[in-house]
Parts: sequence; C-alpha cells; structure tokens
Amino acid sequence: TPEDNLRTLKAGIRYFGGEDVGALELDDNLKKLIFTVDQYGKTLEFGDVEECVETPRQVIIPNKCKYIFLWTMRQPYEWT
Repeated sequence: TPEDNLRTLKAGIRYFGGEDVGALELDDNLKKLIFTVDQYGKTLEFGDVEECVETPRQVIIPNKCKYIFLWTMRQPYEWT
C-alpha cells in the first residue's frame, strides 16, 4: 500500500541520517514552488511524457506524477 511504501522510505532515510521525512501531493500550486533550474544548471520542466526525460541541459518530469517525496538532513556544525 502507499502507506507501507512511505514507511519503508522513511526508515531508509532515517537510517542514513535524515530528520524530517514526508510526501506531498503534487498539484499545480506546488509545481509553481519547484525550482526551474537545478544545482547543475539544468532546466526543470513538467511535460506530457511517459517517463522522466533527461538531457544535458533539461529534465522533463511527467505531468502524471502525483506525489513528491522530500526529507531534510542535519548539517554538521563545522559546515555553517
């Protein structure tokens, strides 16, 4: 079930040091909050594709994606 899948993901993230773990429903309002360019300079877009498409300059995320999984990691004090 989706609940079991989320529990498994939470356990894995917490095993590797994750703090807060969750999933959100990906709607039009949330899509507006997602970065349009990632940390490598690739453009992030949503499109009518079957699977995620990645090129050297662009990532296209399928519109049929319903959920987003996110987590936080504690940063070592020495890095601040």
